[in-house]
Amino acid sequence: MRAWILALLVMWLPGCAPAAASADWQATWRSYKKEFVSADGRVVDPLGQVTTSEGQAYGMFFALVADDRATFDRLLAWTQANLAAGDLARQLPAWRWGRLGDERWGVLDENSAADADLWMAYALIEAERLWKQPRYGQLGQALLGLIARDEVLLLPPWGPTLMLGRVGSSQGEGRYLLNPSYLTLPLLLRLAEADPAGPWLALADAMPAFLARLAPIGLAPDWVIYNAALQRFEGAPSGRTGSYDAIRVYLWAGLTDPASPGAASIFQTLKGMAEAVARQGNVPREVDPSDGSLRGQGPVGFSAAMLPLLGQLRLPDGPLRQDVLRQRQKSGLYGQPAMYYDQNLALFALGHLGGVYRFDVQGRLQRTGGAR
Repeated sequence: MRAWILALLVMWLPGCAPAAASADWQATWRSYKKEFVSADGRVVDPLGQVTTSEGQAYGMFFALVADDRATFDRLLAWTQANLAAGDLARQLPAWRWGRLGDERWGVLDENSAADADLWMAYALIEAERLWKQPRYGQLGQALLGLIARDEVLLLPPWGPTLMLGRVGSSQGEGRYLLNPSYLTLPLLLRLAEADPAGPWLALADAMPAFLARLAPIGLAPDWVIYNAALQRFEGAPSGRTGSYDAIRVYLWAGLTDPASPGAASIFQTLKGMAEAVARQGNVPREVDPSDGSLRGQGPVGFSAAMLPLLGQLRLPDGPLRQDVLRQRQKSGLYGQPAMYYDQNLALFALGHLGGVYRFDVQGRLQRTGGAR
């Protein structure tokens, strides 16, 4: 067991054994498909047997990284048929699908999820480039048009940001509920290149100041309220806690090419969380972004998610790596039991750490040994 862990640790060291890292990531992807993806292309969270547009979008991205076009096509076909009334070019996907009260299966919530839609559009546009299939790009461009029309909100004086979905952000009286983890800089930069007339570059330009305002001591909240009348951010009704949503803010930052415009500012903004994690050797389950208090210990997915940002900031990460390796099953999944959300965080983070994929300065997906 000790030798196996040592081998994996060496594999994750920068510049070491990229072929082994790729093989290990592919093994995790195969186990992920076996455990969480149905034969017809539905990504299933075993807790409640539900499917979300986020899970479908992440799955499409992982399939693209893995050069697994068959799975990509199944995920896309299921999403169109079941979440978008048969046509993603005309309708944003519903965000939640599962068992209805009368034992039938179908859409549980018709609202969309803007972050999932953005990841899905990105995966489609990059699939066109990497697999040379224009139909993916055409669908991605149409989906971008729907996102720009229905899911982008202007926040004077900060600029545009993503709403939660078609509905749900407006809380009345000019107050809007927002989720900082919906913004991913590499995606916005690439989509700005693919759709120069869209709001993507403005979203990317506004993102560093937006995050700096929400995380003044380096700790991101899950949710925040924007008060348009007062032009200020306020705590969400659920309180100013950073946990299962906010962990993705640090993950997306860590995946960003440091030479990308705005990246250095984002790294600096989030340095407080990274330094706290490096000091204590684990990732808290919850943080209070206002006073810096840390509570509990997060699951294995949190440890994986923080590793790329610690690497960008050149902070000690040994205890986190050991935690992730200790919780790796022989199947390649992480944790006992292997929870759905943890596997998604791990696939993003460890694929990047192992050099399986990266985002370049313009946000383009670069795959090990794949098309460029």
